[in-house]
Amino acid sequence: MNIKNDNLQEFLGVLIKKILGDISLDCAILFGSRARDNFMPYSDIDMIFVGDFKEKFIERPSLIFEHFDFSIGVGIDAFCYTPDEFKKMFLKGTVSILDAIDHGICIYGLDFYNEFKKQLERLKSKGLKREPPVWILPDEMMFD
Repeated sequence: MNIKNDNLQEFLGVLIKKILGDISLDCAILFGSRARDNFMPYSDIDMIFVGDFKEKFIERPSLIFEHFDFSIGVGIDAFCYTPDEFKKMFLKGTVSILDAIDHGICIYGLDFYNEFKKQLERLKSKGLKREPPVWILPDEMMFD
């Protein structure tokens, strides 16, 4: 079975419900080619999970993998951050974080996501722009 994007959000909603039994999540964001809808048939699923992770960074994805149904024929890249880690990466202008907020799809935790979406839109109105593969910050502007 190869999951198509029309069932993906439903599939991810079920995954989130399973994860919430083990981890308190603030937000889950689908990003990358599946969010942009320019994926190949076996493109993996790129997800950012923001939550109350106690484990070492490298061990966190295994908590997601325990609940993921790999029989769908594609894999998942699970990037797991605490809210503080996510905020720091956003403020540093980490490309994957800015991309996820800019064109990602919030699967869970819309209030958390919208807080960062609003900040990103404010920065874009001040001149922040995306020129792949980077975000360009005007000299006079700093993330705050």
